[in-house]
Amino acid sequence: MSRARLVKSVALMMLAAFIGKALYIIREPIIAAYFGASAQTDAYNVAMTIITMLLSVTISPIGGVLVPVYVERLHRNKYEGERFIRQVLTLYLLILSTVLLIVYFAAPWLVRLYAPGFAPETASLAVRLTRILGLFAVVSGLAGYFNMVLTAHQEFLWVALGPIVTAVLVIIILLAAAPRLGIDALAWGMVAGNAVQMFILGLSTRRQAVRLGLNFHLGEAVRALGKLSGWMLVGRFIGQGNNLIDRNMLSYLSEGSIAALGFARSIYLLPFNIFTTGITRVIIANFSWDVAQGDMDTLKRDLSLAIRMAAFFMIPVTVGFIVLRDPIVQVFLKRGAFETKDAEVTATLLLLLSMGLFFRSINFIVGRIYTSMQILSFPTLLGLAGLCIHYTANRILITTMGTAGIALSLTVTEIFIALSFLVRTRQIIGPLGGKRIAVSLSKTSTASGIMALVLSLFNKFCTSQRGDEAHVLLIILISAISIGGALYIIALYTFKSEELLLSIKLATRSLVRRST
Repeated sequence: MSRARLVKSVALMMLAAFIGKALYIIREPIIAAYFGASAQTDAYNVAMTIITMLLSVTISPIGGVLVPVYVERLHRNKYEGERFIRQVLTLYLLILSTVLLIVYFAAPWLVRLYAPGFAPETASLAVRLTRILGLFAVVSGLAGYFNMVLTAHQEFLWVALGPIVTAVLVIIILLAAAPRLGIDALAWGMVAGNAVQMFILGLSTRRQAVRLGLNFHLGEAVRALGKLSGWMLVGRFIGQGNNLIDRNMLSYLSEGSIAALGFARSIYLLPFNIFTTGITRVIIANFSWDVAQGDMDTLKRDLSLAIRMAAFFMIPVTVGFIVLRDPIVQVFLKRGAFETKDAEVTATLLLLLSMGLFFRSINFIVGRIYTSMQILSFPTLLGLAGLCIHYTANRILITTMGTAGIALSLTVTEIFIALSFLVRTRQIIGPLGGKRIAVSLSKTSTASGIMALVLSLFNKFCTSQRGDEAHVLLIILISAISIGGALYIIALYTFKSEELLLSIKLATRSLVRRST
């Protein structure tokens, strides 16, 4: 992929991700207003966690390694690639049908496993929601298949737009049906929204001249994906182990603990998902083609740039979350059944989770390098070590900090995994430009520190002057973000930040081309 097309693809994905997450921001206050941090939202979070777990240990391991394996065959022979991708579609349908049956019959047992402390009525609600979301597992799994095929072909338009369509439909269904169906409306909205996305991505795949069909000769697909998927499967089990540990321990704390952590994570993950959706969906295909062609120098260059861009984006966001956590939570969540005490707990959790945001980005990016090289043993073993650290930290911290201890434990785990990843990756592919990364981090951190100081003073002044009206809080928050962003950019420009100057250069070049 050319540099110009790469930049356009990343920009498209990040813009679409931003719009999608803006819609998500709209959705979360609607959920908070209707249901608050209550037993209903606890039940939904557990049901969605169960479905996510099942997808993570069945379809996701295949999808996680599909792009590099498919690209490898396309690079050798187009016919071989087409035969392989039909076999994979058949495999997806068989696995998703099995998942649906498991969800229906094993839902009561799974709910007891994830939330043994639930009251009987909350557990019954969680079982019903889990069964509804079994349909979501099927349609979202097939949407993921089409997503990976389009990614391998480096076609990103509908990959970017599909989630936006889904988000809009979920909001519409939630607003229309929540007064009558309660929390069930959210579950049915997820089913309908992802079904439409599946249909759109399927049409886009056919438009790219990819012949869809079934091929029950699954030997090639199983052999090609089996070993890699096996490692990925173990990694998914380990990843879901963190969720199981957290949900299990939180179910014994006060009512709404699971929901509070869920609300905090939903805010904390917004910038992470915008960045990673924009950059990694594109670079996973780029990484895979580089590996297939044996171009390791380009692989190292792109990885170094991705880490520096992660710092450029994530460090100021982390600072913003820490300084502005109270107004952020109040603006986005405090309404209806979401009370002041819920906002205070959620703000504390947001503070602790935010400290691991940059490290989580590193883990996501570096992990894609290992996927592209089809080396998954080390990430899996590292995940197991992280699980042990997370469990130990939970046991130590939850006794003194409650829910906040789990949030801090998650951050500690992210930091451990990130540092281990970077050390091992340097051993495998060589120097990553450590000096260049260090210079970038120092400039980014200093500019973020200046921003933090000004934002703290601004927030303190506004806190002493403002009222509690939602529109006043929103104006203050927008003003703070604007002031902080401007100061950050000015500081980086003064420091001659390479990442900022590159972004300005590419944006200017794009505008000049468009005007001519």
